[in-house]
Amino acid sequence: RLGAAVTLKGKIGDDTLGAVMHAHLTSEHVATHVNVVPGGLTTRVGILVAADGEHSFVIDHTKMLRFDDGDAPLTLLDGAAAVFFNGYEIFLARSASFLSSLLDEARRRSVPIIFDPSSFALIRQYGADRLLQEVGPLDILIANEDEARALAPEDGLQGLLRFTKVLVV
Repeated sequence: RLGAAVTLKGKIGDDTLGAVMHAHLTSEHVATHVNVVPGGLTTRVGILVAADGEHSFVIDHTKMLRFDDGDAPLTLLDGAAAVFFNGYEIFLARSASFLSSLLDEARRRSVPIIFDPSSFALIRQYGADRLLQEVGPLDILIANEDEARALAPEDGLQGLLRFTKVLVV
């Protein structure tokens, strides 16, 4: 809508919710890299927003569609101005290995890498050091205050600048 070309990489089930979501994404011209998983259930997410704007997500974990190695082909970088990814898929996959080749190639091509870790609780559970080592050097790290504290509990915000060129909190 704002004129930028967008590519979304994702997985949906072959259920009704997946069909509705795929139709919407297609109408927005971002569904070209969405995999429909036969027999899969599309993940349902509820968003709770408080009066002050604070929000949280409730995820149905009954049958999660996780990314695997090979789910992020290097062709996603063709014509890309940047790569943006969040922590949820890493936490669900229990590893960032499915992104390793893509991120390495983005760095080789000088495509900026932007990361939103997504959840301070999941950062703590996964391990901040492990997460930062697995995703590697970043161009931009976007985190709220709780996420930033979870990523650098001892070093503070200055410590995060070892992993990113720009920190947005």
